[in-house]
Amino acid sequence: LLARAEAAARGGAGGEAGGEGAWSRSLLGAVRELLHHDESNELAASLWAELFPAFWATLREPEQVALVKPIMQLLAKDHHRLLPVGAGQGPHVVQALMAGLGKCEPCPKLPAPLYKFVAKSYACWAECVSGLELHAALSPSEPEWLDALADLYEALGEHDAWHGLWQRRAAHSLSRAALSHEQYGQWVRAQTLYVDAMRRAQLGELSAGKAELSLWEGRWVQCVRQLNQWEALRDYVRAVPQHQPPQLVLECLWRTPDWAGLTDAFAKSPLPESAQLKLYQTYATLQEGGVAQAETQCNQGIALALRQWSLLPPLAHNSHMPLLHLFQQFQELQESAQLLLELQAAQRSGLPPELHSILTTWRERLPNEFDPLPAWSELATWRNHMFAHINSSLQSMADITPSLAIAGYEEMIWTVVQFAHVTRQHGMHAVCLGALSKLPQVNTLGAQQMADAFLKLREQLKCYRQMPPADAQVGLALISATNLDYFAPKHTAELLRLKGDLYISATAPADSPRTNAAYAAAVSLDYSLAPGWLAWAKYCDRLSGAKPGAEAAAWRERAIVAYTQALRGSSASAPLQIPRLLRLLATEAEVGGDCDAFAKLAPGVPTWLWLRWLPQLTAALGRPEAVAVWPLLLLCARVHPQPTYLAA
Repeated sequence: LLARAEAAARGGAGGEAGGEGAWSRSLLGAVRELLHHDESNELAASLWAELFPAFWATLREPEQVALVKPIMQLLAKDHHRLLPVGAGQGPHVVQALMAGLGKCEPCPKLPAPLYKFVAKSYACWAECVSGLELHAALSPSEPEWLDALADLYEALGEHDAWHGLWQRRAAHSLSRAALSHEQYGQWVRAQTLYVDAMRRAQLGELSAGKAELSLWEGRWVQCVRQLNQWEALRDYVRAVPQHQPPQLVLECLWRTPDWAGLTDAFAKSPLPESAQLKLYQTYATLQEGGVAQAETQCNQGIALALRQWSLLPPLAHNSHMPLLHLFQQFQELQESAQLLLELQAAQRSGLPPELHSILTTWRERLPNEFDPLPAWSELATWRNHMFAHINSSLQSMADITPSLAIAGYEEMIWTVVQFAHVTRQHGMHAVCLGALSKLPQVNTLGAQQMADAFLKLREQLKCYRQMPPADAQVGLALISATNLDYFAPKHTAELLRLKGDLYISATAPADSPRTNAAYAAAVSLDYSLAPGWLAWAKYCDRLSGAKPGAEAAAWRERAIVAYTQALRGSSASAPLQIPRLLRLLATEAEVGGDCDAFAKLAPGVPTWLWLRWLPQLTAALGRPEAVAVWPLLLLCARVHPQPTYLAA
């Protein structure tokens, strides 16, 4: 068709040729009208992506090389920014151009910085990543392709691809080991290896290229951010301020916090407008009490963040997570402005402010447990600033409403404990203990104050329980030095359970009477403490296998009782121990023991917990434990007749 159209355009003669030329001209005219229609952007982009590679293949190599420079100039034109980019806008001109270039063979060799610019400015992520990967494979000795590719991987949140790229690119085993630890979330080990690599490079023991040296420094900073070591990062930034990105300097200033330094940084070094910059400016403005200006800055930041969102890939991905956290921060800044207005109105009128709705919303709106720790840390840091401001503003109302005077303190305790819980789940025990250690000590013995002290102490003990035996000994010393008489009975029972766990973590003897006494005291104080019953059951179960004869039978009977009591409670882990309970029950019946305790306690267990084990319970009717199992099967048959019938 194209050959015929070209012949017709050159004035081909002859009846048949003339007919074909007229037909081609009519077809091309119709296509031209469609392409210039307002709603045919998709058609134009698709047609260009199919036709341009065909034209490119007909060019000779010198012509292709000569055409690369005009293509570069066209892609870098500023007027492309005047057209909207994003979902619902149709394909952008640059996106259509890149789609066509990506299908060309051989692919035009555009500069690596141009690929980065086009990808981030016009959302051409797939086309630019594919082009960079191709050029990196064809020219492995040119580092600019790998640098640009790593930058785009990081912008897209493709952490595994980024680590894989650097695993192949790194020249030293230290770099590869540190990257592996980092990829698995072992930030402390990764940080140690990066420090060792930089130290050895300074001593001349290692020779590394500029890219790898930059990798060590940048990833060390990332480790420090993940480990919440903002004081160390602040000292590092102050030592070499000229080599640090401005955003890192601003982040260190508000995290430490240094509000005066943050304000000076805004004045001394004007930065390009960005959503993150507006966030820092709003922090500083709210700290100074400028509510109206903060609202304006917050709205500007949200607009910039939405613009940045439109440039991301259309499919929700890891690249969207930082912006989602940023939107939450802007939302909380708007609510912080409302809190400041409420506090100002309360100070003028002398009436209690209405803070409950916002504080409750903050409790219910938290990041996911699997989200990166910097997102949790940033949220907790700002909330603690606001809680401290609430405390200082409401001290004058302590005589009118005493509960208001400690409202900020209670929320601070709860928020920090939640942050510590997440860091412990991530395996960062030093960060967990460091966050809890910064909480103020309890000065009064009120019920609420002791409840807050319990939250802090419980999280500390759970953290020590997961640490090596030497640290577990520190946890034992902490709980032993604490006067438990001031806590509520249910809180005391939970602390005693953790004390028993710490005895086990500290490698106490298997039959330590202190461990058994701690568990026994815990369940005696709170008979419904399902985690306590479960922990005691596992302890007795372990001893039943280590002791001989009658002593083993006694521990086995206690384990059966404790497992059954745990099932009667609300422990989520207890149903997983039902197979072990049935095995102990069978062993007890085989040696001639009675199972009366199980027969008495089992009816109190929710019957639905037994449904998945009905085949095993039915099979037990032919063994000695049938006397204990038969009443349980009858109960299941009355409550759940159909599953019981199918299991039989």
